[in-house]
Amino acid sequence: MKTSILRYTALLWLSLGSNYYVHAQEQPSVRADSPNSHTVVKGDTLWDISAKFLEDPWRWKEIWQDNSQIANPDLIYPGDVIQLVFVDGKPQLVVNNDTRYSSSSNTSDSSPNNNGQLITVKLSPKIRSESIKTAIPAIPLERINAFLSANRIVEESELDNAPHIIAGQKQRILLGAGDPLYARGNFNNTSVNYGIYSKGKEYIDPETEEVIGVQAISLGKAKMTKQADDIGTFIITQSLREIRSGGGNRLLPNQEREITSNFLPNPPENEVTGTIVNTETGLSQVGRLDVVTLNLGREDGLKQGTILGIYKIGGEIKDSFAEKETPKKIELPNERAGLLMVFETFKHMSFAIVLESEIGVVINDKVGNP
Repeated sequence: MKTSILRYTALLWLSLGSNYYVHAQEQPSVRADSPNSHTVVKGDTLWDISAKFLEDPWRWKEIWQDNSQIANPDLIYPGDVIQLVFVDGKPQLVVNNDTRYSSSSNTSDSSPNNNGQLITVKLSPKIRSESIKTAIPAIPLERINAFLSANRIVEESELDNAPHIIAGQKQRILLGAGDPLYARGNFNNTSVNYGIYSKGKEYIDPETEEVIGVQAISLGKAKMTKQADDIGTFIITQSLREIRSGGGNRLLPNQEREITSNFLPNPPENEVTGTIVNTETGLSQVGRLDVVTLNLGREDGLKQGTILGIYKIGGEIKDSFAEKETPKKIELPNERAGLLMVFETFKHMSFAIVLESEIGVVINDKVGNP
């Protein structure tokens, strides 16, 4: 039986870039069925590995961070052996490969295993020579690649007020790469490189019934070659989809998108409550590794890597045995049904991937602190 984890209150510094915050809570709970060790294989993610050891996988940084035995605790490779040990009664995940330990280490530590015996981890200077390998990702990136593409979420007014295509050369209707085009609008921007977009779906907040974002579907790219007043001449440099002159297609200046593939999951820094407003597959019910849209964004404190719980609304029931002068109708508490992680944020909305799902996730499910 595993050594029990003692409760304590401490200041836990969780790092995400240069930002830190203080969070007083219990130390991470180890799963009752966690293995003593796990050998990393291709296809593993940090989330999957942490879920084998911890009740709350997003808290892996608390037991991997500040681990001086590992040169870089965020970079784990196929073939590495992850081992659970206890130091001063606290759980730590270590990479139990001599080649992963730093050359300055020459110490040992004894920790209990499941049978109560001590595991001695001996650290000594080593030199490693190996071929270049790719570190495993935090989450399965292939499931969100479609949302790391050129499609953008913009404010409704931003797209409506953007310059629009008015004609192609020789009044051509269908345009492609290499074709000139003419657009009209406000080009008060230093950029000469633009994306060509058509209007996609509108995202509606079910609580306020307001449009919180509009999908701008990427059709291609164009470069401005000349401008005269509000008429710009462009050459299409890339064509991804059918581009029609006079079809209402819009031009938006190219944008640097701050999207990282090295996600560091963390709970939100403040109390948040929101709603799932859309399932990006179009299905009425989705599950693990599907993408959903939330009515929470940057202005609500969300960032890439924010972990949220998924909650089913408890609903109202009638208590037939309620005592006199007490309400017979009561609201059941919301029940957590899974976890998701935000991977792209906008002003009033965000995209998130479902990482755990005990039951099907549907539109109007609630999200909040895990």
